[in-house]
Amino acid sequence: QRTSHGKKPELSGRVPPPHPHIECSRKERSNCLPLSISSMFIHLLLLSVYFPSFLSVRSWTKQIDLDNAGCDSTKYCMMLPRGCHPKRDCTQGYMLSVVGPNQLKVEMFAQQLVPSVPLQYLSIGFSQDEIMGDDMVSECVVSETGIEGGEVFLSFNQPDEKSNNRTRLDDLENDVLFSDITSSVVDGRVACSYILSIRPQLNDNHGGCIMDIDKPFYLFGATGAAQPDELNPHDLNRDSFYFPIISNETVNPATIGNTAFVHPAPMLGKKGSGPPKVVTSTTRRPFVVTAHTDSSAPQALLTLPIVVAAYFLL
Repeated sequence: QRTSHGKKPELSGRVPPPHPHIECSRKERSNCLPLSISSMFIHLLLLSVYFPSFLSVRSWTKQIDLDNAGCDSTKYCMMLPRGCHPKRDCTQGYMLSVVGPNQLKVEMFAQQLVPSVPLQYLSIGFSQDEIMGDDMVSECVVSETGIEGGEVFLSFNQPDEKSNNRTRLDDLENDVLFSDITSSVVDGRVACSYILSIRPQLNDNHGGCIMDIDKPFYLFGATGAAQPDELNPHDLNRDSFYFPIISNETVNPATIGNTAFVHPAPMLGKKGSGPPKVVTSTTRRPFVVTAHTDSSAPQALLTLPIVVAAYFLL
């Protein structure tokens, strides 16, 4: 800068040196450059290591422990492709096992749909023939993130229609039919596990929509997009990884593994017997289950201010 007389202005006093993070003289630049690179490296390291785990809610859910040990002995398993491992390379799979008196454990898993959807269902249908229709379906609906937890329902597949009608259950019926429900969404894989009653101890079968499953059925495993109150049709392309899996033979869920458990006597359809119905409302309250979450999530929230402060101080 020059004055109007063409001379440089005289500076009085000591001029402070430039901040090393802003500007380096030519002589100092060789010493300043390594400091800038190391500082940038630390910044990038913090961002790459910490923030992906903080921003990705899917890292806060633990995958359900899916174990295919016991398939064809204590479990009945349907996998796609055949021989795959449920934790690694299965596109979808369904495992059933009797774990106690009147208790059928249902384990279902599938890759997330592409493109992803807000709600995805996993379902197992119990059919008298190889054509799904006029049959009971047990379904689990999981959100895209898995944080909200899964919801379980019973529905009935309508004859000659590609749709299911939800069976409206009251709280008591839900408690009798379902228990021990967990769900997860981890690394693009949706999973759900729960206990289904083999012989529901209820005196109302809702017009045949609730059935005892202690007889041979063809099993239909399916996944697809869901709406809050219904299921969308599954993939109809037989070459798709999301096309339903159908058992090659009839299976009696109550005798899987040849267990020695004694199941209670059938009750469905026997009016006037069994426990009284305490709740009479037919409006179904959402049966929401707490997600299988990682307890380290609150700790991540507490450490966020520390990381941010370190980032700006470097």
